[in-house]
Amino acid sequence: MVKKLSFILVFLVLAVLAISGVASAHGVSPAQLSSSGWMCVNVPGLGVHCFAPGAFASTPSVQVLVFDTTDPGAVDAPFHGTEILIRD
Repeated sequence: MVKKLSFILVFLVLAVLAISGVASAHGVSPAQLSSSGWMCVNVPGLGVHCFAPGAFASTPSVQVLVFDTTDPGAVDAPFHGTEILIRD
């Protein structure tokens, strides 16, 4: 009984992980963010960086979304990660 329960639990966890991976594959793009008021710029050698509206208003830190593309208007760009820029 314990083996069967363990198998079912592992199966459910793997199923949830598989579904969440598919859902995140169709996330935002630089084009969508730009049309929503974000500022997306290509940083040579580092990819497109997108800044939220008002990101430069005297805050101590800025979160930036980074995409693996050189086109700030890309509709289908792989999401590379999030940067946190801290001001001095």
